[in-house]
Amino acid sequence: MKNKKTSKEIMLQYIYDYGVAKTCNILDITPEELDAFLNPPIEYIYIHNNNYKDLPINSMVASVIANNYDELY
Repeated sequence: MKNKKTSKEIMLQYIYDYGVAKTCNILDITPEELDAFLNPPIEYIYIHNNNYKDLPINSMVASVIANNYDELY
């Protein structure tokens, strides 16, 4: 039978109830794996952040928006 993946909330509840050492024993993981799961590196969090191309700023459009901001808002 395949093990179900534990969510972050469940892991945090285990840590709150049992502490880090017993949680690692219960889930059969090392403290380093637990830390990596709870605090992933920045590269994995923002993996899709720059998948668009920058558009040039049109000064005419910017001035129309600035002059009519209250009506547009």
